[in-house]
Amino acid sequence: MTRVQNHYEVLQISTAATDVEIRKAYHNLAKQHHPDKSVALDTLPSSVTQATSVFLDLQIAFNILKTPDLRQQYDRQLASGRIELALCDVVDLEDMQYEMKDGGW
Repeated sequence: MTRVQNHYEVLQISTAATDVEIRKAYHNLAKQHHPDKSVALDTLPSSVTQATSVFLDLQIAFNILKTPDLRQQYDRQLASGRIELALCDVVDLEDMQYEMKDGGW
């Protein structure tokens, strides 16, 4: 069974990271992993799906950690060892419509 990364691991920061460090890490990783930037135009839709999944993980982690109340709640759950993995609605990427524009996705 694959271990699920916690939000700090997703953003590659320590649990003591400041708000500025969280924001900086998110923006750097989002630029690096954005599906429009990280996937070549001639790749298969599965590559787009994987890149989108990584990008969504980054967004979820950032949205939790940037909000003080949510971060405190998350930290308490992390410390107690009972993290709820379903922090947002499930998105089925297979149901998404992809539209070709200018020779790319």
